[in-house]
Amino acid sequence: MSAYAHTKGDDCKDWQLLFDHLLGTAELARGFENRVNGRESTSIEPNIAYIAGLLHDIGKYSTEFQTYLHGNSRGKVNHSSAGAVLAVKTFGDGGIGRILSYAITGHHGGLLDYGSEISGVRSRLKEGVIPDFSNYKKEINLPSSIIQMTQKEPTKGYDGFFRAFYIKMIFSCLVDADRLDTEKFSDARKAIVREQLVPPLTEMNIMFNEYMIKHFKDRQPSNNNLGEVRKHILNSCIKKSKGPRGLYKLTVPTGCGKTLSSMAFALNHAVNNGLERIIYAIPYTSIIEQNSQVFRNIFGESQVLEHHSNFDFDDEDGASRLKLASENWDMPLIVTTNVQFFESLFSNSASRSRKVHNMANSVIILDEAQMIPPERLRPCMAALCELVKNYNSTVVICTATQPTIDFLFYDGISPVQLVDDYQRIYNEMRRVDFVDLGMKSNQDIAGMIREHEKVMCIVNTRSHARDLCNDLRDEDVYHLSANMYPAHRKKVIDEIRSALKGEGKCRVISTQLIEAGVDIDFPVVIRAMAGLDSITQAAGRCNREGVLEKGRLFIFKPQRDYHPPHSIKRSIDVTEMALRSIEGLDHPLSNRAMDEYYSILYGNRNRTGYVELDLGNHLAIMPTFEKNYRTMDFDFETISERFKFIHDYEKTIIVECEESSNTIEQLRSSERRRDLFRKLQQFTVSVPQKVYNDLMKNGSIETMDEGVDILIDENAYSDRFGVVVKDKELATLLF
Repeated sequence: MSAYAHTKGDDCKDWQLLFDHLLGTAELARGFENRVNGRESTSIEPNIAYIAGLLHDIGKYSTEFQTYLHGNSRGKVNHSSAGAVLAVKTFGDGGIGRILSYAITGHHGGLLDYGSEISGVRSRLKEGVIPDFSNYKKEINLPSSIIQMTQKEPTKGYDGFFRAFYIKMIFSCLVDADRLDTEKFSDARKAIVREQLVPPLTEMNIMFNEYMIKHFKDRQPSNNNLGEVRKHILNSCIKKSKGPRGLYKLTVPTGCGKTLSSMAFALNHAVNNGLERIIYAIPYTSIIEQNSQVFRNIFGESQVLEHHSNFDFDDEDGASRLKLASENWDMPLIVTTNVQFFESLFSNSASRSRKVHNMANSVIILDEAQMIPPERLRPCMAALCELVKNYNSTVVICTATQPTIDFLFYDGISPVQLVDDYQRIYNEMRRVDFVDLGMKSNQDIAGMIREHEKVMCIVNTRSHARDLCNDLRDEDVYHLSANMYPAHRKKVIDEIRSALKGEGKCRVISTQLIEAGVDIDFPVVIRAMAGLDSITQAAGRCNREGVLEKGRLFIFKPQRDYHPPHSIKRSIDVTEMALRSIEGLDHPLSNRAMDEYYSILYGNRNRTGYVELDLGNHLAIMPTFEKNYRTMDFDFETISERFKFIHDYEKTIIVECEESSNTIEQLRSSERRRDLFRKLQQFTVSVPQKVYNDLMKNGSIETMDEGVDILIDENAYSDRFGVVVKDKELATLLF
């Protein structure tokens, strides 16, 4: 009797032979691992990923599973532990056997902690709970030898992370191979769509060069020096693209063409070094939407994979090339968020880990790198170093406010500056005068705003932004904050851009979400005291195009304490220390000031800042990897829970409005399609738990199943401020 892996259709007439599935998965996984290790993907020698593919479903040879598959028994049958048991028996409980046991036991539900006798991988290795699967011997012969991993030795102090990262790569290869082979059998239409050809990076580089010739011809800034600086930066990036794979930095002032110059480097460097894709990671979805549209204008709508929670793939049948590619990043150009990128690297989830092997052999551009939370810097930099050192990738750390984090890089990895004379450019491109106003009340700031036709004021908290708007209620003032859903913010930003082009007033009160990467230009910017990196980013929204000889950046300390988060309070203290330290020696927005700021902020003068740069104390990521590195008793599930960019103490609600109502009605009619939820991401707001509870108490929220919460009270959402509540104490918490 033949053993089967899957069936499709309600009539169960089509069956996939188990042998075919195991061999198909193994061969795909072998090709993936060969690529990430820099070997020819066509090599037919068995490697670790090949063995993982061969063993992952071998438990399905049991009589119990075959009976279950034919619908003749109730309840699921444990099949994923069998391959792990066989791997340990064949290759030992350490080394290869341990690597395989993690990947195989996790290929459905996710990587587990090694655990104990009652939980985790260790508990899954008990033969007593696994049905007899010895029928595999009739069809499967395990190879007697395996290609060993070819990576270099780990950097001292990162032995555990080195091994755990390799396990994650094998896991990624297995999960993607398993799902692709299953899809090929169960949904051939999707498999055909995946095979649709997209232009390789060589063709995209030609398209980019043609665009840039026209771009520089059509776009002549009023400040000719700015145009020359942009050309110089672009040419420097193209020149440095001939260099080998490694770690690079692009450090240039805001408004100097960083996005296009970094893409020029990435395309040319990928072509010169035989790399397969470009991954552009950005902190904010608003910047992603802006940059993705630029790239689509260059390469075409279907050539840019924009992957983040707010993006909806416009496809009715659910099987577009882009939508399928979002599962494993099998595209030449991916634009994504820091959250998606780094949480995929540290998540134990099978679906999120699936794309990790496609981060190898890539150019990874980390834009606005200063936005990585300090408490996650050490593990994030370690992951980038692994990709550079052991997985043939190039990383570009790209920002106008380059953090001094070289002390976190692996020994032997020294970043190369793409623009050697960046300090000269900063001095020449200083487009704003810095004015410290000292302590100021809201009335003082409101008065200053009234003095200017076009002005933007950026503050640290939503409550401060709201109060300033209320003080200017007699004026036509734009408001921006995270209390507004993304589509609302985008609409307001578009209105601001339009108003800036006209002759009338354009006055904006915003939280710091406007600072990083939003292409907007004011002659005057007023900034509440913040971290020097934030102040510099605010300066990048002032006289951005160099139309004026000098724009004006005013800094003030709010007279009222708006209780900003601890991280902002600390960055303010560090800014004041840094500015006192360089007083009289240089400009407050100079590179010297920025270096001083980061040196104090990260406590890195003598490599002492590790704890604060890794979640701190008992929640640290890196020590958890290192504590049992010899035995490889890793805690993948635990680390996945710890490593999050998004906090759990906030609740996400969907705002019902004219644009979202039709999609919400589809949800109410019991349609639970993934594409509906993706569409509604554009209408979500995160609020503190206490505010959520109050909205529930007042009947403002409709709760559906699956944890879907809809803000149905039109009085609880303002066209000006976004989500609002009546209770004064809760309003303070919200804003």
